[in-house]
Amino acid sequence: MTQTHSKLMTAAWKNSADEVKQLVDQGADVNAKGYIGMTALMSASFFSGCAETVPMLIEAGADVNAKDDIGKTALMWASCCGHTETVSALIEAGADVNAKSKDGTMALMWAAQDGHTETVSTLIEAGADVNARNESGETALMSASLNDRTETVSALIEAGADVNAKDDIGMTALMWAAQDAHTETASALIEAGADVNAKDEDGKTALMCASQNGRAETVPALIKAGADVNARYEYGKTALMVASLNGHAETVSALIRVGADVNAKDGDGQMALMFASQWGHTETVSALIEAGTDVNAKDEHGVTVLMYASQNGHTEIISALIKAGADVNAKSKDDTTALMRAVKNDRTKIVKCLKEHGATE
Repeated sequence: MTQTHSKLMTAAWKNSADEVKQLVDQGADVNAKGYIGMTALMSASFFSGCAETVPMLIEAGADVNAKDDIGKTALMWASCCGHTETVSALIEAGADVNAKSKDGTMALMWAAQDGHTETVSTLIEAGADVNARNESGETALMSASLNDRTETVSALIEAGADVNAKDDIGMTALMWAAQDAHTETASALIEAGADVNAKDEDGKTALMCASQNGRAETVPALIKAGADVNARYEYGKTALMVASLNGHAETVSALIRVGADVNAKDGDGQMALMFASQWGHTETVSALIEAGTDVNAKDEHGVTVLMYASQNGHTEIISALIKAGADVNAKSKDDTTALMRAVKNDRTKIVKCLKEHGATE
């Protein structure tokens, strides 16, 4: 790229109309490419949404559908920044509203993910496909939902976006919203008919996505809309189990309040209390005990909650379990006890604690 062309790029992103005109008159190539393959038109569209410079470059012959090294057009650059006036100018000049970058992302998706609702509406009016997908199967609605752009979500729904579309891993817009506690966005999707019990490729529902990430505030909205609190996914796990595994005590309590089965077991016979005890989530253990979970339940190998806590060295949890009635001398199918497991794993304090509470072998 010549010095003149380089100056044109700089003048374009600075929105220096007089300088752009002068350089164009001197013969600067308006379609020359610089950093990452960007043209002067792309720079002007992205950096400042140059309402004056963009038409000037177009009039000088700038290719409105040229693509940079990642396949983005000037329209995409303008859309991701919400430069609606520039978007309109580019569309009027023939920009392809459904063009895709190398990863399949369209201008509408760029605008949606950052919540540029006015730009989204402009693109839709110009014929942008609201249900188009990128290479990961994501739609504009999913992008907006993931980023909690409620107003944009509503605009897309009104334009006919499919609220139950799934991406390549089976995630819906509602699942993306739920996993990050975007409750208002989730409610908008539910009101528009989103299936609260839809499952991804692992069998997870929106409630499970929310629970796994500790989004307690989203649980009531999903339950009110009909989410199955005891639904199961991969290996038979429930929302309560994944919340317990990750130590999300507030979410665990929220799930219990709406009817989660505290004694449900997965394919290995493990229950929420076992997961919480293994990983040392004391507050979660307390919530489950208070809700009446069986402290002497065993998994398919006959291992009790106390055994899991003992072998992993969680003293405070052991005390809570014993206080709740855990049998310190229970045996697993391989004839091991909590005390044996504590000894094997060199848990000196726990060995002492168990013996003080009647453990004999």
